[in-house]
Amino acid sequence: MLYAMIALVCVLVIFVIISFFLMKKTYDFKIEDKNIIVKNIGSNIKVYEDEKLLAQVSYPDLINGEKIDLKLNEKLYTIVCKSGKMGYKIRIEIFHESKLICDNGVILKEKNKNKNS
Repeated sequence: MLYAMIALVCVLVIFVIISFFLMKKTYDFKIEDKNIIVKNIGSNIKVYEDEKLLAQVSYPDLINGEKIDLKLNEKLYTIVCKSGKMGYKIRIEIFHESKLICDNGVILKEKNKNKNS
C-alpha cells in the first residue's frame, strides 16, 4: 500500500511539472524598433521591453481574454491575451487605436455559444 501511495504522489508531481512547462510560453514582438517580450509563466503574464518590466498581471482571465495597456513612445498599445479551453495554446494580439498591429499566429477554436436543445 505504501508503494502505491508513493507511486501516486510521484505521478501527480510529474503531472504538475509537465503542465507547468507546457503552459510556460515566451513571445517576441517588434514594435517601433523596440523588442517587446510577453511571457506567460504559470499564473503570471509579464511584458518586457528588452530587459525592463513594463507590465505584470497575476492570475489573468485568459479564457475570456486579458487586456494589458502599454505606453511606448507616447503611444498607447493594448495587448490582448486569450487561451483555449485547456490553457496550453495562447493567442496574443497587439492593437494600436483598435487596429491589429501584430499577433503570434496562434489560432484558437471558436466557442459554440448557441447550443441546440
